[in-house]
Amino acid sequence: MATANHKNHIGTRVVIYPGIYRESITLDLRGDHTDAPLVFEAKDKGTVIISGSDVWTDWHKVAGTNIYTHPWPYKWGLSGNPWEGENVAVSPIVRRREMVFVEGTALEQVLSLNALTDRSFHIAEEQGMIYVLLPRDVNMHQAIIEVSTREYIFAAYSVKNLVLRGLTFQHANSPLQESAVRVVDSSHIT
Repeated sequence: MATANHKNHIGTRVVIYPGIYRESITLDLRGDHTDAPLVFEAKDKGTVIISGSDVWTDWHKVAGTNIYTHPWPYKWGLSGNPWEGENVAVSPIVRRREMVFVEGTALEQVLSLNALTDRSFHIAEEQGMIYVLLPRDVNMHQAIIEVSTREYIFAAYSVKNLVLRGLTFQHANSPLQESAVRVVDSSHIT
């Protein structure tokens, strides 16, 4: 409705109620942009979270350890090195884009199963598996485990007079040198 209003030169204010919205939002007005303002704002400042992560359940414990596994359906590999032509080396861990959060706290990513320590994770793309090692006092079946699955969470193309107010953007797994929130060919953005 907001996009249709904008195309018809009608300003629109969208008030978003508190919650975690796990999605990618694209506002593409190429060819249809007008000067009508578009406002997206939280009903209560800071209570609206647009998240690039999903909650994952059904983790399986590796017998005799505190390592948990879950199928990993992605094959993202390493992000490109934007400075390769300038002979700047970028460590493989910097070029990874996976993220895992337990009860809101980011885990450390390691590049091998043998490197796992408390509060870390490893992605084995070739096996299609993620491994997470947590301290024994963390109950994996009660904890909220969030895994970043979206490259960006908000994108605006050819928008004029856009206001984003009181929103929190988190957990996008954007490749190196990319962003979670993208505003392209747009103007008068607040």
